[in-house]
Amino acid sequence: MKTMTFAVDGDIMIVLHTANQPTEDEWSTWMSALRKMSKPRLKVLIFTDGGVPNTLQRGMLLDHFAEAQPPIAVVSNAPAVRGVVTAISWFNPNVKLFTPARLADAFAHLGVNQDRARALFSTAQRSTAELGTVLSAFKPGG
Repeated sequence: MKTMTFAVDGDIMIVLHTANQPTEDEWSTWMSALRKMSKPRLKVLIFTDGGVPNTLQRGMLLDHFAEAQPPIAVVSNAPAVRGVVTAISWFNPNVKLFTPARLADAFAHLGVNQDRARALFSTAQRSTAELGTVLSAFKPGG
């Protein structure tokens, strides 16, 4: 069963995680897609039920963003996510954690208006078919 999936909508990459850690294959596929996106315009929106990258995977992410610090909004209630987001934010201060109740703030962090936020959330919902109910606790902003 998949633990992670992603979708691209313009300059925003939407990433969804279950409560489980991403597999090496899933992470490699995502990193490959991430490398193809334009760093200056890239924004990342992550929804997670608690799954976080392992130490090696976080290292790959930090290496990729060594010169760029794109805005990244992570939406989760899971306690394990807070520690990982805090650690990554030491290297990229544009990484912010939001609870599902603050989803509108996550979209604002990415510079997304309400109409685009609804469209992005719809894209994320369509992507959940591969994962199950990863967005069940989340509500669209606005």
